[in-house]
Amino acid sequence: MDWKFQNIHSKDITKLKPFFALRSNKTCDSVFLDTYLWKDTYKAEYMICNQEAVIWRVKHNGEYMSCVPLCTEDKLNHYFKLTEKYFHEVLNKKLVFNLVDEDSLRALKLDPNKYAIEELEDAADYV
Repeated sequence: MDWKFQNIHSKDITKLKPFFALRSNKTCDSVFLDTYLWKDTYKAEYMICNQEAVIWRVKHNGEYMSCVPLCTEDKLNHYFKLTEKYFHEVLNKKLVFNLVDEDSLRALKLDPNKYAIEELEDAADYV
C-alpha cells in the first residue's frame, strides 16, 4: 500500500466534503470546516482510499493518532483495520483514535480485551 498523506488546504473542500456525509457522525470533527480550522494545531493530514474512504493522520503533543475514517458504516471495519495496519507496520506505534462517536463504537464492535476505550469527561460538553 502506498501511504501518501496530504496536508489539508481550503480547496480540498470539494474532494473531502462528500466523505463527511457517508455516515452519521455527531462529533465536532464531522464537517470540513472544523477539520480545516484545526489542521495546523493537530498537523492533520488525510489520505483518500479507493475513492470510498478518508483515513486521517494527526499529531498532537508529538504523538501520532487518528480519527474515525470517513466512509460508509459497512466499510468502517475495513478502514479501521487499514488504519491500524499503518500505525503498526509503518509508524511502529499503537493506534490511538481521538473523537470517536458512539455510532462508530457500536459498528466496530471492538473487543474490550484488545482495545482500551476511554471517555474523556472534560470533552463531554464539547459542541
